[in-house]
Amino acid sequence: MNHLIELYGRLYKRIRQNGSPVLVTHLDPKKDCVSQLSFDDSVSHAEFAAQWNAIYPEITALDASAWKDALEHCQGTGLPAKLPKNSKKRDAQWIVEWFSPQRQLYIFGGGTVAEKLANYAHDCGFRVTVCDDRIGFANRQRFPQIDNVICAPFNEILQSVSIQPRDFVVIVTRGHQYDTECLRHVLPIQPAYFGMIGSRSRVKATRELMIEEGFTAAQLARLSSPIGLNIGGITPAEIAISIVSQLVCVKRLGQTEAAAHNVKIKKDDSDLDINLFKLLADPNQAGLDCALMTIISTKGSTPRGAGARMLIFPDGRTIGSIGGGCAEGDSIVQARAMLADGSSNYEILAVDMTGDVAADEGMVCGGTADILIQVLRT
Repeated sequence: MNHLIELYGRLYKRIRQNGSPVLVTHLDPKKDCVSQLSFDDSVSHAEFAAQWNAIYPEITALDASAWKDALEHCQGTGLPAKLPKNSKKRDAQWIVEWFSPQRQLYIFGGGTVAEKLANYAHDCGFRVTVCDDRIGFANRQRFPQIDNVICAPFNEILQSVSIQPRDFVVIVTRGHQYDTECLRHVLPIQPAYFGMIGSRSRVKATRELMIEEGFTAAQLARLSSPIGLNIGGITPAEIAISIVSQLVCVKRLGQTEAAAHNVKIKKDDSDLDINLFKLLADPNQAGLDCALMTIISTKGSTPRGAGARMLIFPDGRTIGSIGGGCAEGDSIVQARAMLADGSSNYEILAVDMTGDVAADEGMVCGGTADILIQVLRT
């Protein structure tokens, strides 16, 4: 199996295990060579250098200062660090990427709204766990794509799961007593997002009950209830869309209020679609040649940000997107040519979306992007 395919499989598994791996890539234009290794973000520079030099003795590892700066940049922005920053297309360069753990969403309640929400959230990159005490509403037939489905009394479920401050929680149970049981457990944790479905009167009564039980106004202030962005949703699908929109808003913008004012706030989430890593980790996929395109840097406004990835296969299939339009189309043509003729193992394409170029595509972007195309051969 190709070393790079194995590597991306390990990355996927580590992210899924709540890890924060680092991917280090060295591009050598003279040798047309891509060298890559992954590490846990807790490794010291000495450990990184020792592991790197053991595998690639001909390539001197990043020095301690560059390693430290790259990690700080990646962990602070969620975006790749390209070193040296002023490197040209055919210069040797390093790319360091840090991957935060996949966002975990707990859905308490397995009803119709939860059924829709679980699938939408899964498609948006969340790791989803659905919990209900009824076997008819918490089973694999109802949630075939979802990561975890738990059927047990809610008090037992709440004791068995480990909700963390960076997790997301949605409470959509069938009754007030179960809502309050879940909320009691969640309030002290203060997850990144927690919301509860219900009418305004039911929500008001629940808030008053929580205050009577000793919870503070500050703890309740971050509860999103009534839940979801106000899009006027009525059907279960519409309500689920409003909820997942609020989840994405918190994930990408940091606060739901930002959506109303179109405020952009940088968060620690790149444009990575983890499902591409999942595909590369699939044993059934491992025997196929493909090209992996990654946006390694952007300037100005672009359809997709740094970290976005896309797979291209010789038979014409594509998975994922780096922004669409002619720029993506040209990149796909280049990737297929590289797969067909074996001319090179990698290329860096400079895509310009400013002025007349963006106008020709019917897009108002005004930015540029560097796209790394890697050929992954079996």
